[in-house]
Amino acid sequence: MYQREHKAKRRHHIVVTANNGEDFQRKLEEVEQMLAEDPDVENVTYVYNMARPEHCAYFDYERKDEICKTIAEEYEARGQGYCCSDCVLYHPSGDRRIRYTTCDAGKPRRAADSCACNEFYEMMEALLRR
Repeated sequence: MYQREHKAKRRHHIVVTANNGEDFQRKLEEVEQMLAEDPDVENVTYVYNMARPEHCAYFDYERKDEICKTIAEEYEARGQGYCCSDCVLYHPSGDRRIRYTTCDAGKPRRAADSCACNEFYEMMEALLRR
C-alpha cells in the first residue's frame, strides 16, 4: 500500500456571534483552539464587527483540503492505496529478469509495485455494493 498527496488550499470562513461577552469569549476560544490544533490550517485572520448590536467576529483561514478526481484518488486519500500486485488481473512474469508486464485490464508496463488503476477500484466498489 502507498499514499499520494491530493490536497489543495481553499479559503474558509467562520462567523462567531453571541449576545453576551461571556458566551462570545467562550466561542472565540473554541474556534481558536480548533484552528490551532489542525495542522492543515494556515493564514488565520479575524475581524471584529462593531456595527452589529451583538458581539460578532469573522475568522478567515486557508486549509489544505482533499481533492479527489477519480475513485482511485478517493481510496488513496482515505489511506487505502493499493498496488498492482493486489489485483486479480495482474499476473507477474515467470521470468525474474522481466519486471514489467501487461495486465488483463490492458494496462501496459505494469510492475507489482505500480499504483493500482481505476478499474481495480471500480471492481472493489462493485464487490462492496453486493
